[in-house]
Amino acid sequence: MQVEGEYCCRPCSASIRNEESLVSYFVNWHCSENLDKVVLSKSPILESHKYQKGSTFAVAEFEGKDILGSITLRSDAQCDVDAICISTEQAAINEYRILVSETEIDDFLKSVYANVQK
Repeated sequence: MQVEGEYCCRPCSASIRNEESLVSYFVNWHCSENLDKVVLSKSPILESHKYQKGSTFAVAEFEGKDILGSITLRSDAQCDVDAICISTEQAAINEYRILVSETEIDDFLKSVYANVQK
């Protein structure tokens, strides 16, 4: 892939990844972290993907003071976050990332939940 004239060779293509360990880390992270003012309305569990045999995912649904949202991580390393501001019904967070390591997952989740707590 070429980005702004530079070639990216990061081995993060969703088409070649299937790392259940990333999804397991995502699930375990939610079990062990203190989310302070954020409430998980649905704790993530490891689930098999209905349409992609051998692929797994997990979804965490959360609530903050005036925010409602979810984070989905799939074993191909794709992560989606969608959240709305309850009082205005406007999008508060809408992000897509490819997270290829436990460190990236940890950093991203901490960032998202810190924003939710504001």
